Amino acid sequence: MPRDKLLKIRADYKRISYRPLADRSFTTSERAELKSALDTHIENRVANYYKNLKRAAFIKLRAYLSKFSRKIVET
Repeated sequence: MPRDKLLKIRADYKRISYRPLADRSFTTSERAELKSALDTHIENRVANYYKNLKRAAFIKLRAYLSKFSRKIVET
């Protein structure tokens, strides 16, 4: 994933999801726990992006190889 796209995902999540961290009704430990959970969520989203990208590349490669092997069989 391009670095700028990763930073945009992080910025979007921070802007939307980190808002409760500024709420003073949370204790320090609760804020730390919430921040940790959000960081884990962001990391999982990025990992899923890479996993899907790898899966798509494999499917394209398999389609190309099957097309190539059919050409060899036809000749």
